[in-house]
Amino acid sequence: MMFMMTRKFIPHSVDPGEAEAYWAAPCESLTPPPEPQFPSRAPRRWDRSLPSKISYPFLDTVLEFGRIPENVEFRIPRQGERADDPSAGYFTCYEAHIVRCRLWFPILEIIVSTLNHFGLSIGQINLTGLQHLLGIMVLGYEHGVPLSVDHFEALLKPLAVTGGIYHFAPYTHMSIIRETISNGYVWEKCFFFVSISSASVEENCIPDFRSEWGRYETNTLPPFPDDVIIVRNLLRTGSFFLSEANLQGSET
Repeated sequence: MMFMMTRKFIPHSVDPGEAEAYWAAPCESLTPPPEPQFPSRAPRRWDRSLPSKISYPFLDTVLEFGRIPENVEFRIPRQGERADDPSAGYFTCYEAHIVRCRLWFPILEIIVSTLNHFGLSIGQINLTGLQHLLGIMVLGYEHGVPLSVDHFEALLKPLAVTGGIYHFAPYTHMSIIRETISNGYVWEKCFFFVSISSASVEENCIPDFRSEWGRYETNTLPPFPDDVIIVRNLLRTGSFFLSEANLQGSET
């Protein structure tokens, strides 16, 4: 008599919490490359009647540091203007978006589409939120993984912070970007406006690009693409460091 041994597979038999901890351990052991020397403004007294702390000389330094194309048009806010109410034909951007988050131009279609889906403008996203958004996008390009708006909505949830600002937080057990920068209060005071053009936004996205600030309406049943767990696991095999993202972005 011959006996055959069979092995039964039980779906989802791995505890998600254990899997998360197993993944976090090697991520925390990675040594990030040395941070570049961030530009710093010369000490000067800030005229509080002005809406932003940034000046044209230092804005030029920021743009050079971020390797921003020369045909992107920027404008310093005038007296009485606000970050949450950009002029027609412009959108709000922050010094830290370029220096710390490595935002590059033109802004790509997947970012525009995702923000439109959430009803938000890029000027409403705080630093850690933008890092999650850009980091996942960069890892997707590096791995050749096509990402959709549904993938981003399954991975990230917009959370209101204060004053119309939002944070993108990963859902439980869906984290991909592990190391994020802190959100200090100063970054919101250093804003400027960017002209909406083919130099700053992918040309086919200009008609749909959202510059006005909006409000996110909670989706109680966010999509969950069939391959989202595979995508999450694949993107987790890469490493995303802020100091490297700028070079990748500026060359695309």
